[in-house]
Amino acid sequence: MAIMRYDPVTRFMTLRDAIDRIIDETLGRARIPRLSAGMLPIDMFERQDELVVMAAVPGAKPEDVDVSVTGDSLTIRATIHTEGEKEDAATWNWYYCELDHGTFSRTVSLPFPVSSEKAEARFENGMLYLRLPKSAEAMPKRIQVQAVTGQSRQIGVGQQGGRR
Repeated sequence: MAIMRYDPVTRFMTLRDAIDRIIDETLGRARIPRLSAGMLPIDMFERQDELVVMAAVPGAKPEDVDVSVTGDSLTIRATIHTEGEKEDAATWNWYYCELDHGTFSRTVSLPFPVSSEKAEARFENGMLYLRLPKSAEAMPKRIQVQAVTGQSRQIGVGQQGGRR
C-alpha cells in the first residue's frame, strides 16, 4: 500500500470551487467566456466608418499570419514556430514547455458587411491590427426631410383618412 501525502490546500480549493459553482448557479452570475486551446484572443470594436480588430499572436511572424473575410465571417490563422522544431526536440531534456506553439485560428461573425478590398492589416510587436471599412450598404443613409407647404402634399402621411 502506497503512502499518500496529505495536502490540506487541495481540499480547500475543491471546497472553494464547489461553493463558487453553487453561488454561480443560485445567483445566475454571468460567466466570463474562456478561450479554448488553439484560439487567438481578439478585441473587436466599431468606429464611425470601420470595424477594428486586434488579435494577439505573440511569437508569430507576419508571413505566418493569414487573414480572410468570407461573407460575414472573419478568419485569422497563425503558425508559431519554436526553437525545438528546428532540431530534433526528442533529444532535448525538457523541464518546462509552457509557451504556445503550433497553428492557431479564430473565426468570428462580423456585425455588419465590410469592404474587404479596402481592408488594411498591420503587424506590430506580436499584435495584428485590422481595419475593415464598412461596405456601402452598411453605411448609414441620410434622408433629406422636406417641409410641406399648402398643396404640395404627396405622401399623404398625417392627413385625415390615412394614405392617398
